[in-house]
Parts: sequence; C-alpha cells; structure tokens
Amino acid sequence: MDESRYTVDVDESGRVVSAPVDPDGEDEGSGILLAHVTERARWASETTGVAAEAHLLAGGVPEALADLAKRRDAALLVVGTSDTSFRSGMHAFFTGSVATHLAHHQERPILVVPSARA
Repeated sequence: MDESRYTVDVDESGRVVSAPVDPDGEDEGSGILLAHVTERARWASETTGVAAEAHLLAGGVPEALADLAKRRDAALLVVGTSDTSFRSGMHAFFTGSVATHLAHHQERPILVVPSARA
C-alpha cells in the first residue's frame, strides 16, 4: 500500500492506475515494491497451494483493501495485526487499526491474524 499515491482510475482488469500526491516526488520505489510482493505471493502460492495475488494499491489502506475485495468478489479478508511497539500502538490509537476500520465499514467477513511474538 502506498499512501503517497492516490487512485486515478481502475481499468477493466482491476489494475489500479495511480498518481503521486506530490508530483515532484520520486516514483521508482513502487515498481521495486510490486516486484518484491509479487515474488512473495508466487512463493506463498507454491509453498501452500493457496492462490495468492499481488496488487499495488494507492490511498488509505482500509479503503483500498475494501475496494479491492469488492472488485474481486472476495469471500473473506485476511489481515494481520500490527507489531506491539509503542510507536505502533500510538499510531493505532490515533488512526485506528485497519482491521477495526474494515469491520465497521464493509460487509465481508474478516479474519485477523495476530503478529508473531518473539
């Protein structure tokens, strides 16, 4: 998810067309991120036998995930919990968690997977 970009359009295949919020900002990181996430999705599919896809979305995380789930007609949304650091806790306190926002603003079931504890 890239919150430094906003959605311009969604093409008929479901691919998000986005633009940077700051038109003078650098834009090379998006391609690198998508390549990495695509490789991880491929590995997860091969390892578990469960189909996985990578999507580079723009905008706020909960809204973009809910929109993608609707477009893909997902039966379930699976999200992880954030880490338990003080900084993460303060961020969640002020902005709310992705899982909580999704639970309150969309109709699909949500599975929240706790973070691994060290």
